[in-house]
Amino acid sequence: MGYELTEEALNQLNLRYDIAVQVAKMYWAAGFTVVYQDIILGEILAQIVGRTAASAAAWLSLCLTPMQFKRRELGRQARLRRPGGNRPI
Repeated sequence: MGYELTEEALNQLNLRYDIAVQVAKMYWAAGFTVVYQDIILGEILAQIVGRTAASAAAWLSLCLTPMQFKRRELGRQARLRRPGGNRPI
């Protein structure tokens, strides 16, 4: 992910994914079209796709290069910040 996560941070992230998957499944079971939008990186993406495969009709993954990401962010109101500081990138 670019930064090393503490065990607690990883546990919180996994809990967020677990909750989102469960909620998406509940909406799907109730007959709604579900759009699950999140930032999911690395091996966890494959796990989440597998856990929702029975209900998901399609997956879309937006994979930007670092330069594309920077250009996109520079066009937004919020600004990118360097890790650990307030200096814009």
